[in-house]
Amino acid sequence: MFDAVIVGAGPAGMAAALTLGRVHRTVLLLDAGQGRNAPTGPVHNFLTRERS
Repeated sequence: MFDAVIVGAGPAGMAAALTLGRVHRTVLLLDAGQGRNAPTGPVHNFLTRERS
């Protein structure tokens, strides 16, 4: 039993899930795809310079 079921873990879905979680609601968050940063999985702690 869930208080809310959210379909899609984009920015709006994540914001809704976090907000409901903070008020102690039981939430099921469904998403079918990999995260956008999935191709960068093997890259950890890579230091670089930001260009402005």
